Amino acid sequence: MKRIVSGMGILMVGLVLPGCGKDVAAEQGWRDVDPCSLVDAAQVEALSYNSGGDVTAPQRVDRAKTAAADVDSIGCRWGDYVTVSLIDRNYGSGSPVPRMEPGMLPSVRTMDVAGKSAVVTEEKGGICNASVFYNDARLSVTIAPATSKRTTALDDTSTVSCDAQQPLIKSILDRVKLS
Repeated sequence: MKRIVSGMGILMVGLVLPGCGKDVAAEQGWRDVDPCSLVDAAQVEALSYNSGGDVTAPQRVDRAKTAAADVDSIGCRWGDYVTVSLIDRNYGSGSPVPRMEPGMLPSVRTMDVAGKSAVVTEEKGGICNASVFYNDARLSVTIAPATSKRTTALDDTSTVSCDAQQPLIKSILDRVKLS
């Protein structure tokens, strides 16, 4: 009898441990993501005019919902070179549209990055803006290398601008643990 009671105590402890056996990182909400942790200094340096490790420090850019049709967002920017934002996909009850869907963005094209579909909304002269949709948030990435670091003409609208930035976008996506 003593052996059975002791075994039940161990079983009960195992049942109440939070996160036990689960991938807690995969369960985080989009508001729990630190957007400034998604890009590192070396990645920014590769896009900036600076080459001595003196890159622009990340700056948080958060926005709270101000109207029924508006949404919350959290973001981070590194000068004019990289901006990463997570934007709520759910509009307020007063909005004529309840949720942001991929087809609602003005799309230039879609591209596959790390197995996810990215909606490209701007692609010209080395500048790339792409969005990836998760269940409750849209991740928006804007990359604008310094003119001296661009490998394409400023008026080039071919796919080369975002194709060149796929490694950085993939790195960002790998760090975001959302579904």
